[in-house]
Amino acid sequence: MKKGVFLGILLLCAAVTVFPIIRITVTIQPYYLILKALETENVEVRRLIDASQNPHTFSPSVTQVKLLYDSNIILYNGLHLESYLESTLASFRSSGKTVIAASDFLSQDRLLAGHSHAGKDHASESPGETDEGFNPHIWLDPVFLCEAIIPGLRDLLIDVDPENQTYYLSISQQMITSIEAQNLEMKTYLSDYSGKTVLMSHPSFLYFFERYGLILESIFEGEGDEPTAGEMKALIDGLKQKRVVAMFMEPQQPQRYVEILSKEGKIGIGTLDPLGWNAASISELLSSNFAEIKRVFP
Repeated sequence: MKKGVFLGILLLCAAVTVFPIIRITVTIQPYYLILKALETENVEVRRLIDASQNPHTFSPSVTQVKLLYDSNIILYNGLHLESYLESTLASFRSSGKTVIAASDFLSQDRLLAGHSHAGKDHASESPGETDEGFNPHIWLDPVFLCEAIIPGLRDLLIDVDPENQTYYLSISQQMITSIEAQNLEMKTYLSDYSGKTVLMSHPSFLYFFERYGLILESIFEGEGDEPTAGEMKALIDGLKQKRVVAMFMEPQQPQRYVEILSKEGKIGIGTLDPLGWNAASISELLSSNFAEIKRVFP
């Protein structure tokens, strides 16, 4: 057989055996960090919403809609976190594209009551998010990450890319082991503050503080419902009564109200980032916020 013909046959065989890239687009940074750590040559992970943006008010551009269109799988948080994106997701789902809510990895009995950020358009609701009374910030609970979210994302990848099952099992277990150690450290430290109150502009860390026995109160819960002068006065008057141990702002939320309350109550103030703007991994997202908590707590 001629050398050129033989080379041609080899190239043809290689082309036949190459697997197509599975493109997964995630809405927010935390799930991007998890899937990016699991990424293989068969999977490409893209992020839709920049970590500096507020997912509650995000509306996709034409270019970003094209990114979703070019995806095999779209992963979003659910529970109406991405309320302005729901009609777009519903359109993709109805067209047959695989659209998955990370919140479906958890049973409803594990969710906490709270504002769901529900917008006017709920056309994309799935069975796991029909109740509008749940707080959607599930990824900030380390136990949820270890027991449901990381395993759910791992199993998703195994389903679409079974040839890399061993790799997905190994890397996901490394993440879980790391976060379990962080959970133990945070539980030990925060046990001294059980029953105390943390005040934030927004209830994104509700699951986190609830996990360790603290009470989270927020200045406002939805979008556009900023406190009136009377409500601010009531918050100031109740600071000592509620045993507020610290206050935190968020990069994606208005900050001036927390700053006013901190000044009035002479209470330590810091910044917690639920989306991990500068985090390189999901473990770093947790550790950087925990470091800020330790810096501010008395």
